[in-house]
Formats: sequence, structure tokens, C-alpha cells
Amino acid sequence: MKKSLLLLYLLLVTFVSKAEYKVIDIKTTLTYTSYIIEYTSVGPDGVTPATVSGAITVPTSFIALFKDVWVLDSHHTIADSKSAPSVVGSTQAGSTVLSGMAVVIAPDYYGYGSTQDKPHPYLCQFQNARNSLDLVKVALEFLPTKGFDPFMLCNIGYSQGGGVAMAAHNLLETDSEYSGIADRFKGGLHSWFGDGPYDPVTTAADLYAKADYVIFPALLPMIIQGFLCGAPAELTEGLKFSDFFTETMNTPATVTLESGKTFEYPGLESLLAAKELNNDEFNAVMRAVTGGKSSLADFFSAEMCSQESEMYKKLEKWMESNSACTGWKPKKEMFIYNLVEDDIVTSANGKLAFENFGIPASYYKEQHETEFSFNAEQENHSQYAVEFFKSFAVDLAVVYLREITDIKSIHDNEISNGLYYDLEGRPVGKNYRVLFLRDGKKVFVR
Repeated sequence: MKKSLLLLYLLLVTFVSKAEYKVIDIKTTLTYTSYIIEYTSVGPDGVTPATVSGAITVPTSFIALFKDVWVLDSHHTIADSKSAPSVVGSTQAGSTVLSGMAVVIAPDYYGYGSTQDKPHPYLCQFQNARNSLDLVKVALEFLPTKGFDPFMLCNIGYSQGGGVAMAAHNLLETDSEYSGIADRFKGGLHSWFGDGPYDPVTTAADLYAKADYVIFPALLPMIIQGFLCGAPAELTEGLKFSDFFTETMNTPATVTLESGKTFEYPGLESLLAAKELNNDEFNAVMRAVTGGKSSLADFFSAEMCSQESEMYKKLEKWMESNSACTGWKPKKEMFIYNLVEDDIVTSANGKLAFENFGIPASYYKEQHETEFSFNAEQENHSQYAVEFFKSFAVDLAVVYLREITDIKSIHDNEISNGLYYDLEGRPVGKNYRVLFLRDGKKVFVR
């Protein structure tokens, strides 16, 4: 009986769970190949099975310095289907600093790619994280067949992706469905987060504090859509999308854009559902509808403009349940980067995470606009993405070399003294009933 239970345990930990997937397309460049994959994950409620999509990109060039490093990159906010990883073939990380150097695992999130006809559960951070981690499960089955074995898992995200990645780190440590994933990587789990809405309540508070001018108005309909499709029925009962916005925003019209071109505006809900405009285009249309105005009251209904209204309180309750930085303390390494003068996502998110987690101060990277050469005509938040991924690339090299050295040190030391060590390099007794590293291989002690 004990042997049967042990065998079952080994299977659960080693293989996590069998992923259901199929490769539907392959995109190639001079330095990498992207496999576009459909796989089974979950829908907006975080439970109901759904077929979603994403891209797994592998290096094919001589500069593949980190081919055994797997980077899970949860993507930033996108308004259009054309920007989804399965369409582009990669992500910000893949296209800016990691092309041809490491494996990049890039989920679309529900509502993009193969589910682009569905509403995206924006800010449903744990649901989005499950879409991300289910693609890692696929990678663990698929990539070894292509000659790519796992050594180190880097979990990263910027902007919306930062919140999703932080939720993913939580699940990797606390959720039984995903906690076995990190054990497949000798070099461990390491996370990087940049300027993300880790705590949606904090993000909304800053949005309302800057009510005179909304820099990224497209976020407003995305947030409401995420609430309506991802919140429990008792919070959304009787509410519809149009209730949250002004009559002007809900009414179809012919509008003139700043460029002088006319645009047939179908109403905000239809515009969001079409997923045809990118972020900048979506923002431009929303401002054109208001006649160039961009205060919160120009977009939201009077009831939504009041944080004391019942409608807002229901929204806030949903946001509280989607905080990725409260109610738990991480055990694995993470780095939090924040630009103090971020004009879209307040740096208070990073400070809150830092304080709640109690992580070493050296891991918190608070940076200022004056440290960088920003274009004054562009948003700080968007520009800082490049700086974040550059910093990640440097950190990655340091962490990778450290992990290789640590693994070799454990291996050499074990040969000389016959002791067992856990995956953090700590010596343990042979009655310790977990996974160990011995002779450079994973073994179990009965």
C-alpha cells in the first residue's frame, strides 16, 4: 500500500498533470522558431475548461546563451487581436531582449488568439495566471521533444503582465495544481515584475485621484468588461456594460480624429468587442467621442464617478479579490521594478507588494524618470517597458550563472561527503520525505 501511494506521489510531482494541446502553426525567423499552440485552460470564472492559445518560442541561432532557461512572459495590456502573442509569434520580452537567446512561453490570455470572439477578463489576475501556467505545463511536455530541457524558470511580466506574473508566482507556491511545476527546474523559480497593477484597488484609487485627466482611457472599458465577465454573479446581477458609461460613450456616432480622419464609432461596448484598434488608436477614438476631453467624468457615468456608490463598491470588492500582493508571502526569489513617475500604473503598487512580502530591500528597484532619456511626448509607462526588459536581461545573466555555480557546488560537495541536499542547497537527513538532488539528479528518499 505504501509503495503504491509513493508511486502515485512521484507521478503527481514529477509530471504535474498531463496537458492537452496541439500545434496549429509555426512561425520562423533567423534566430527563433515560434510554435503556436492551442491548449486546455480555464475561462473567465477560473474553473470552467476552455481552449486557449499562445506561443512557445525557441532559439535557433548560435547566440542561444540560455536555451535551458524558460521565460514565462505574461503580456501587457492589449486592445487588439493583432498584438496577441500567437499572432505576433512572441512578446515584448521575446522581441526586445531574448530573441534567439532563451525559450519564451507566451500565453494569449482568454479573449485573445483562439478566443478573440470572447470578452477578456481584464484584471482577473489569477484566472489570467492560470492561462499562463497551463502553457508551461504544455511546454514541459512539448519542449523536451525538441531538445530543450528545463533548468531555470523565469516568471516575468510588465504592466498588466506584471500583475498576472505575480499571481502566477503565488499559484506556483501555494496552489496544488501548479506547485509541482517549479520542482521540474533544477535552477529554481525566479520572478521579475515591472510597473504592474498588483493591487487593483490601489490602481483604481490612483486613477480616481487623477480624475481630471485619464491618460489611458481604454483601460476603463477593459476594467468594466473584466468585472462583468469575471466577477461572481451576486456582484454583477442587474448590471450591464452601458450602466458604467455616459450616454455619449454608449451612443454610435461619426467622429473626427485628431488626424482629421472620420471614424464610424459603433458605441463603446461594440468598439471593445471588435478588438481591431491598438491601444493608442482606442484611446484616440475615446477622446474624439468626448470632443477631445479626457476627464473621468467624460467617460464614466455619474454613479461610477462616485466611489461611494453601490456600483463602485461592488467593483471594488471584485478588485480586492484580485490582488496579487496581499494575503501571502513568497518563498522564491522575486525582483520588483517600478518607475516612480509612472503616469499610468502608480508605483504605490510596487511599494505595497514590497512591504507586504517583506522581501530584501536589494530586490526592490525603485527608479526615477531622471535616470532615463525619455521622449517627453510619449508615456513614461510605455517607455519604461524597454528599460525593464533590459534590466531583466542583465539580472538573468547574473542569476543564471549563480544557479549553475550553486548546482555544481552541491553536486561536487555531495560526491565528497555522501550527504543529501534539497533544491536550495541545504543539507537534509535521509528521512526527509521530499525531492533531493543527488549526483546532479533528482531522487526521492523513502
